[in-house]
Amino acid sequence: MQLDMSDALRPGELFALRWKCLQGDRLELRETVYRGKIRPFGKTKNSMRPVAFIFPNARGGFIVLKVVAEELGLPKLTFQVIRRSVSTWNLQDRMGTLTDVQCMLRHTRAETTADVYAQIIPDGVQRTVEAIDARLTGNSVVEG
Repeated sequence: MQLDMSDALRPGELFALRWKCLQGDRLELRETVYRGKIRPFGKTKNSMRPVAFIFPNARGGFIVLKVVAEELGLPKLTFQVIRRSVSTWNLQDRMGTLTDVQCMLRHTRAETTADVYAQIIPDGVQRTVEAIDARLTGNSVVEG
């Protein structure tokens, strides 16, 4: 999960990882999986490149997203949700530039990152939605 959150891998990239992808202390995408078949190319020309430093998990095993979603009380958790969340957080909290996030997600066009993946809600809109919710539910608006 940490690897996916820090590198925003697509499912086909994550599930194609093998030992040969480990190059020293770096993880390099060499193949992807699509409809059960291994292929030597990615979704975009920028997909196939080093993506992360490796920090081994002492327990091994896999995290099932459905279980994680239930534990966090989320109605849905998919790799697409993770990729969109990571891009939104990075841009909203100014952790990186649009170009940085585009590169991290391995998008060919910055417009894809900005217009499709990042879902930033302006502060005024957020306050309005919270005020309407408070009126409808009888709960108070959380200041923050």
